Amino acid sequence: MEEALKATRKGSWTGELVGKRKNGELFPMAISASGALDDKGNVVAHMAHHRDITEQKRAEDTLLAAYEKLKELDKMKTDFLNVAYHEMLTPLTPIVGYTNLLEQSELTEKQKNYVRIIEESTSQLNELIGSLLEVARLGAGKIELTVQEVSIPEIVKEVLEHVKPLVDAKKQTISTVVPDGIESKVISRK
Repeated sequence: MEEALKATRKGSWTGELVGKRKNGELFPMAISASGALDDKGNVVAHMAHHRDITEQKRAEDTLLAAYEKLKELDKMKTDFLNVAYHEMLTPLTPIVGYTNLLEQSELTEKQKNYVRIIEESTSQLNELIGSLLEVARLGAGKIELTVQEVSIPEIVKEVLEHVKPLVDAKKQTISTVVPDGIESKVISRK
């Protein structure tokens, strides 16, 4: 309170103090105070306006608790994604290894086709797992995004190559139209 009175001698003061109700209960309040000066610049009176901010403080506490809970949940999500990444990648490694061994064997055309499907599927799964890790890193702020020139037609072509085995397996077709000259700046991984 002393700080507020000193400040009002020079102008005004705004802040928070603790008030006491008639029943003795303490409560937070916001105060705006200023001094009234006479012709000589001496303080002749103090004026103040106070407002009970109990509900505002409760809301702030609730918001802060929710924020802390969200931070905790976000950390749990990031930890889960990191563990899931490693747990999914572990069984994928021997599949890739044994597929490579199969390729070196004498196989019929039908068997070679099966091996090719396994390779494509493991490659897609590996990319999906990598994307999962990137989401975790992005959420943890460990990936920096930059703006750079990329070729939209090239991106469309890459996406089509990735989904081609799924499309072929379902005997479906995908048509795309990318107008000539389409180039753009997009956010890309650094």
